[in-house]
Amino acid sequence: MPWLYDGGVEPRHALAVRWRCTKMEYSQGMPWLYVFESISLYMPETIRQEFISHIKVAEKTMERCALELAQAADVCYDALKAGRKILLMGNGGSAADALHLAAEFTGRYQTQRVGLAAIALNSDAAALTSIGNDFGFDMVFSRQVEALGRKGDVCIGLSTSGHSANVIRGLERARIKGCKTIGFTGREGGNMPEVSDICIIVPSDITSRIQEMHLLMGHTLVHLVESRW
Repeated sequence: MPWLYDGGVEPRHALAVRWRCTKMEYSQGMPWLYVFESISLYMPETIRQEFISHIKVAEKTMERCALELAQAADVCYDALKAGRKILLMGNGGSAADALHLAAEFTGRYQTQRVGLAAIALNSDAAALTSIGNDFGFDMVFSRQVEALGRKGDVCIGLSTSGHSANVIRGLERARIKGCKTIGFTGREGGNMPEVSDICIIVPSDITSRIQEMHLLMGHTLVHLVESRW
């Protein structure tokens, strides 16, 4: 679909002009989705649909997951304040999210504060390959939790489907070790609710939207924790 514009104005400039007009509408309290729709004629349909899909899922996620997210923040704060740590794990895009969030804890999100103990279990290539080779891929996280987890730690598992066997086993082992468990998933939750003290389920069947919400809520989780530090 070509860019649409009037009066010989270059397409990107037309979008910029319309965006400046809609900023005032947004600042006056108009819903973001309405504002976005008002500029949608100035962009390719694929871009429009991706953003609208994201916005709709974000609104549903905020409504359905806010309580569980606040509870997860309390659990993480209490553990870190007591000198415990956070273990994170996931596969693929969820592995990237685990790495990202661990870095937000050990580094910072928005405010200056002490580094907070967090480890992404999918970051150690030697551990992943040796455990996977000797015990099987389903054990790559549970074996690390067995070695590193301590009573009072928090173990966060990310799985968009809720059926990732290695994440499920990692959370199961975390419970045996006396860790609090938090699951981030989507769709119907899969097996995650059974092994999570707190399970945050994104109300979507689209993997990309679920991953986007996991990162958004992960950022919010870190923000809630560090704002109390």
